[in-house]
Amino acid sequence: MSSNFFSKHFANCHVAAGGLGANTAVRDSALLGRLLSEAGGYKEGITAAFEKEMRVYASEAVDKSFSMAKGMFKVNIDEATSNVVQPGELGDNRDSGR
Repeated sequence: MSSNFFSKHFANCHVAAGGLGANTAVRDSALLGRLLSEAGGYKEGITAAFEKEMRVYASEAVDKSFSMAKGMFKVNIDEATSNVVQPGELGDNRDSGR
């Protein structure tokens, strides 16, 4: 199994608030390294084991990051809210072209 497989297969995205994405990525690497080491290399089931453990802490990180973003940026993050900032919504000149 090539490292290219892992770099593509285990890539994921994170919310930018609080630096939790970088911490989660490091934790992903440690988990994958541990699982591969314990198995003596890639074996069937490594992907499923990785995903099962990763989903627990990654979900917690996303929840915490969303909460931090709501507090820091005063935004509402939910499925019904648009992720597009309209001109004037920031309350300063950043989005006015000046």
